[in-house]
Amino acid sequence: MYVQLETEERKTFIVVKLEYAPLAYFALRQVAVHLFKTHQTLEIKDAETDEAVKTFNVVMAYINGPKFQQSINHTDRTIKDAQETRNCLTQMRTYINTNIDKSIKFQNSIEENLNRAKDLIWKLRELLNSSTSDNPDYK
Repeated sequence: MYVQLETEERKTFIVVKLEYAPLAYFALRQVAVHLFKTHQTLEIKDAETDEAVKTFNVVMAYINGPKFQQSINHTDRTIKDAQETRNCLTQMRTYINTNIDKSIKFQNSIEENLNRAKDLIWKLRELLNSSTSDNPDYK
């Protein structure tokens, strides 16, 4: 039987039959343990919630403040600079590839002309050797 008596605040008296006293004690002890753990958990969660709210407020103050806009502006400027650098590098690669192709063609032309000159020099040697063998004055 449960009876609420007029007592100091936060105190409760429970009246039970004598044969239920050990069981009531055990039950009340378990309730007290769980109540204590519940209060502990609520205090920890309240502290975590307070910390989360503080963190949220700091983040919101940063997002709504001038430094956030500065960060966004720096990020935008960096993106723009990266795009300009990529474009410049692409132009440089195109220029280099074009000039390498021209240089290779020029080197091929030089090689062809040197081979032709070599052939002509051999023919000239043959002509000179044949004309000196035909003409006894050159011996």
